[in-house]
Amino acid sequence: MRFLFAFLLGVITTTSGIALLNRQFPFAFWRETAREAIKNKSLTAKSAVEEGDTLYEQQKVRESLFYYRLGISLDPSYALAYYKLGSRLAEMERYDDAIDAYVEALRLRPNYTEAYYNLGLAHVSEREFDKAIDALKHAVLIDDEFLPAHKALVEAYSKTGKLELARAERQRTALLYLGRGDSNSARALIRQWDDISVARSRSLVRTAGNYSELGKALAESNLYEAAIEQYKQAINLNSNYTDAYYNLGIAFLHLGQFDQAADALRKVKALDPTSAAARRQLAEAYIGLGKTQLADEELYESGILYLRQGMREQAATAWLSMKNTSRTASMIPVLLQPTQPFLSQRESKETNEDVRNARESLPGNR
Repeated sequence: MRFLFAFLLGVITTTSGIALLNRQFPFAFWRETAREAIKNKSLTAKSAVEEGDTLYEQQKVRESLFYYRLGISLDPSYALAYYKLGSRLAEMERYDDAIDAYVEALRLRPNYTEAYYNLGLAHVSEREFDKAIDALKHAVLIDDEFLPAHKALVEAYSKTGKLELARAERQRTALLYLGRGDSNSARALIRQWDDISVARSRSLVRTAGNYSELGKALAESNLYEAAIEQYKQAINLNSNYTDAYYNLGIAFLHLGQFDQAADALRKVKALDPTSAAARRQLAEAYIGLGKTQLADEELYESGILYLRQGMREQAATAWLSMKNTSRTASMIPVLLQPTQPFLSQRESKETNEDVRNARESLPGNR
């Protein structure tokens, strides 16, 4: 009786832990727990949890719960017992109770990575995504190489429409896989854009900017066909969206669809005649189509625009890409003059006037 009194007294001192236990097994639990403690005076919290693990491995999940609770009763400060109890309750889809168990485990052991991870999963199951994100961020903060938490963060971010965070987390996780030599898992993770885009579309504020950002995220993962669809959605909402047209053209270039690339980039040229990058990429589309004369003209014009912006290296690269070598040679003296007024970025109106004058006097100009 003295042992039983000491046992119950120790249990009563942990109010938060007992609140969870009382809700699960009010009177019957205490009666059976007391009997078990009396029979096994040498039983410890650790051995009780180990017995629970043995029963769980035998697929006796409900029976294992008793021993995890017994472990908590024997040592209310034993975080592992709460963690194991939470894991089994979560498997039984009793997420609210599992969350309580994980929270108690973390109160006792604040740097418990696995407890934060499973707490996050339980919140995801309850569709409490902000709470899930908070728990999972704690898990990766404690152990940045804990891959399951990174993957779960991708899901949680995507389900809340936080595409940029989901993309960044997905890439970070892929890099961790690559660091471990698991290139297959890395590639598989990068290609899992469907769930993200579907989840995003459900909560997406349908603006051209959002569709364009989604397209960029997909393109950065080399998912160009999917990116193209998003750019088209952006253009449907804003027919003068220069950035979407430009990125659409780039995506078509990556796919070798040069006609479509040229169409998109010509639209950028019409919307923004000063875009050197658009002309440079339009030249690539013409090269792909075998239209070298048109390509040279765009390369020439892009070089002029690059010089207007003080970007001499880009101008040189554009002109050196021209098939008409004599025309390229004619531009070399221009590049070798370091003090040409139109190379300055500090003079605006004067610079633009000098550019026009210089362009008219350049050899080979039509």
